[in-house]
Amino acid sequence: MKNIKIMLLMTLSILMVTGCKKEVTPDNTSTQSTTKTQVTIVEKDTPTEMDEEVNEEASEEAIEKEDGVTTFSLSGKNYRFVLNGSETPDLRVKMGDKVQIKFISTEGYHDWVVDEFDAATDKVEEGDSTSVEFVADQAGTFEYYCSVSQHRADGMRGNLIVE
Repeated sequence: MKNIKIMLLMTLSILMVTGCKKEVTPDNTSTQSTTKTQVTIVEKDTPTEMDEEVNEEASEEAIEKEDGVTTFSLSGKNYRFVLNGSETPDLRVKMGDKVQIKFISTEGYHDWVVDEFDAATDKVEEGDSTSVEFVADQAGTFEYYCSVSQHRADGMRGNLIVE
């Protein structure tokens, strides 16, 4: 009797684990069905319109305008720039603005560079910070990036937009 109870418990356990159940059809015959769950994983490589709106909002929230200087506080991690929680944000300024980039490396060894304005921070180790100031005296969209090793090619870049 004890063996029958153990076998019955094991059978019930197996049925519960596998998701099988017995169903009785209207004609009192039993059938067995299995429930399966399908999971779809979506990988995202390109930004959506919603991402662009979030980046734009985040960049506006993190701007400090004081004494005629527009300041962005960016951090660098492998292999992204981060501004107020938003990765690789567009930085928007007006033509003629004096721009300050406050940069801290939170992960790895990085810098911040935009060639067209001859602006670059020092390269800093994780936990260190640096800054650079320049005047945005040309209108357009300019790429900023990390010049360390292959970081730029690995995606550590974004856009400085001068309107």
